[in-house]
Amino acid sequence: MQISSVVILFLVGFVTAAGTSSSASTSTFPASAEIFYWPLAAPEPSLLARISYDPSTLESQVVSYTPPDAATRVRLRDEEGEEDLVRIGLFIATTPANDAKQWVGSLTSWSSLVAVGNLKKGSDNDNGENSSLLLHLGPSEELYHVSLSRTQSSSPSSASVPVAVDFARSEPGPRAKLNKPVVLGPDGKGPEEVPEKSFFQKYWWIFLIVMFLAMSSGGGGEG
Repeated sequence: MQISSVVILFLVGFVTAAGTSSSASTSTFPASAEIFYWPLAAPEPSLLARISYDPSTLESQVVSYTPPDAATRVRLRDEEGEEDLVRIGLFIATTPANDAKQWVGSLTSWSSLVAVGNLKKGSDNDNGENSSLLLHLGPSEELYHVSLSRTQSSSPSSASVPVAVDFARSEPGPRAKLNKPVVLGPDGKGPEEVPEKSFFQKYWWIFLIVMFLAMSSGGGGEG
């Protein structure tokens, strides 16, 4: 009886430790994002992927990935007519202190969305092109945009990685150098600005040559 209790306690402890380790491994990244796809004929977007990532190391993990199936795509294409377009994007907060969020996305084709990850398998997009989710990060490492990146590949991604995730950083532009220190000379004065030379100061030698030629030609005429 005591042996059975020890075995049960051991199994309970093992399962608890495994669950804690699993939850810790999925929460190691400090940031997360929900990516949506929004067909033109649909009244609201649908969740495409949940991604956790580290903006400093650019490591990522796909928590969930739910692409549209073939039947949904055919139905939406029938509703939209011949348009082969779909929106992909995310909701971002308008201000840090405001809970209101706005949609930020881009327009792409259904064929590009179908080419994302393993969805390429068994589809009509068999031209060696794959698409990956491209997350755009701002100067403060905030996520502000998402798009699809087309790549050439001879084989689709593995089953363990349902969709590839890439990152693009937005580098800050050049800034004006304000409050630049003035270097003083030994006498305590700053560098003197050299005034720009006038036209006569630059080309005085040309006038000298012209005057010399004029005087030479005039003297020859009197002789």
